[in-house]
Amino acid sequence: MRVPDKVAVVTGGAGSIGKAITTELSASGATVWVIDVYEEGSGTIVEELHRRGRRAGSIVADVSSSDRAESAIQEVLSTEGR
Repeated sequence: MRVPDKVAVVTGGAGSIGKAITTELSASGATVWVIDVYEEGSGTIVEELHRRGRRAGSIVADVSSSDRAESAIQEVLSTEGR
């Protein structure tokens, strides 16, 4: 699957399954945003992707809060423009 020029958001991206999804989406050409409550884990994944020349970002948020989930998505939209 190729997804160039797409922006993907992975919630829970610092966990093992989330990391696998994030890595696969990035390898397929997507810009990936990791949203997780664990800043260190999501930051580590994003750093790995940056070292590979991939576009990625992270947001620390608990998406079980609808207000915080909406805020995180708005941050991605304002940064990526879509």
